[in-house]
Amino acid sequence: MDPRRLADILEAMARTKALTVVSGELPGLSPATLRMALEEASHLVQQMATSRRSRHPATRSLILHIDGAARGNPGPAGIGVVLWDEAGSIREEHLAYIGKATNNVAEYEALLFGLRKAKELGYAAVNVFSDSELLVRQIRGEYRVKNPRLRQFYDQVQNLLRSFDAFEIDHVRRGMNTRADLLANRAIEAVLSERQKGNATAQGKEEG
Repeated sequence: MDPRRLADILEAMARTKALTVVSGELPGLSPATLRMALEEASHLVQQMATSRRSRHPATRSLILHIDGAARGNPGPAGIGVVLWDEAGSIREEHLAYIGKATNNVAEYEALLFGLRKAKELGYAAVNVFSDSELLVRQIRGEYRVKNPRLRQFYDQVQNLLRSFDAFEIDHVRRGMNTRADLLANRAIEAVLSERQKGNATAQGKEEG
């Protein structure tokens, strides 16, 4: 069985009412303790899967620098994604406004966009760099994904990762992710600027 599928099963088991029945068959083990054990097992399996996947590099690899930004939390948000090829040259770069969102949601949106683009371009191996420690640690299975909204994004990412031969994700300082950060903020600024122009035009018509 795919380790990531096993991790999903363990995680699902930890959220079912059957825990009470199972714990009844194991004297001295409460449902809460059993739930914690299943969650920990799920994260361990996820880490093993990520480690195993990274030890088998594919022929064609792509480097992704991603960033998500929000003015307010939540507030107007944008994403920036820079794709680098094996030769170290920028192949593509993208920015997009995603509406009102939190910083963490924007980070996940950027990752999903980058992975989908890598798949679209035919890459089987991807190295991702992000300045969001939360995102990186959650994808690695080092942090639990407690927020229901982020859990939806996390599940989408895990489903996408199953289609890659190799995947790595690393945390970098913001100074090492400046281009992606610039793109994410540029996406927000473009929309806010248009809004300001629209408000100014509307005000001018009222005064006229």
